[in-house]
Amino acid sequence: MISRLLSIAVMLLSCAAGTGAAQGARPASSRSAAARDVASARAVYTEVEQAIAAKRLVPRDTTLACDGAPFDVSVTRYADVSGRIRMLSVGAGSDDQSQTTRYYYDAGGRLRFAIATRGAVNGTREDERAWYSPSGGVVRRVSQTTAGLGYPFGEIRAIPNARGWEIDVCR
Repeated sequence: MISRLLSIAVMLLSCAAGTGAAQGARPASSRSAAARDVASARAVYTEVEQAIAAKRLVPRDTTLACDGAPFDVSVTRYADVSGRIRMLSVGAGSDDQSQTTRYYYDAGGRLRFAIATRGAVNGTREDERAWYSPSGGVVRRVSQTTAGLGYPFGEIRAIPNARGWEIDVCR
């Protein structure tokens, strides 16, 4: 009896780990739609990274001074030959923490994936990933502290429109 209960508990835990706590409460149709959105966002990430490696996307660097912010923001835009931004890399920091967030856009200019790499003076390192549906909603978010005791970094702030990045970066 105990071994049967143990095997059921292991099965339930492995199912919960595979779907994530937030997705576990969704109906099967929503989970499959989310899985499709994550897969298509991964395809956008792969496409953009391959284009960067092949030098088909042109990088342009900019530094912004945002009103009221005690630090500058560095932005690298990667655009195709028609000027469409496919990836933004945004870096900023203060005396006690820094972060770089990369935003990946599909060919229609919609945000599909973002990844933030963060560090704090107390030795904390954190990675966060967010996958977005074509309509802009977050379909999955994963955050992992890779070193240190922790730091209250907050979540990735989306820059949903690649064309309006200058406004969204300083919000």
